[in-house]
Amino acid sequence: IKNLTPKDAVVLTPIKESHLITYFSERKTVWDNVDISRADMENLAQDVNTIYTTNSETKALNLIKKYEITHIYLSDLAKEEYSIKQLEYAYDKGCFETDGREAEIIKVIC
Repeated sequence: IKNLTPKDAVVLTPIKESHLITYFSERKTVWDNVDISRADMENLAQDVNTIYTTNSETKALNLIKKYEITHIYLSDLAKEEYSIKQLEYAYDKGCFETDGREAEIIKVIC
C-alpha cells in the first residue's frame, strides 16, 4: 500500500487491519480518528460494512465521499469478514481503478 498510494491517501480497511495498515504503509485509514464517540464508531462500522457489501455504486460513493476515502483495500480478511469476492460496483465503472491483484487496492477516481 505504501508504494501504491500517495502519502495523503485515506484507505478503507476492515478494523482488524487498520493499525497494521497505518503502521506499515504510513497511510491513514478511516479508523484512525481516535476522538470519535462510541455512537460514531458504530455508525462508521455500519458504513464500512455497507461500502464493502452494497451493490449500489451511488450508495458506496456517498459513503466514500463522507469519509474522504481515496483507496479501498480489498484484502483476504475483508473478503472473509464481509462475505464477498469483490466489490460489485467497482468493476466496469468509471469511478474506480483496480490493480488486478488478489489483495486489491482499489483507487477511487470520482
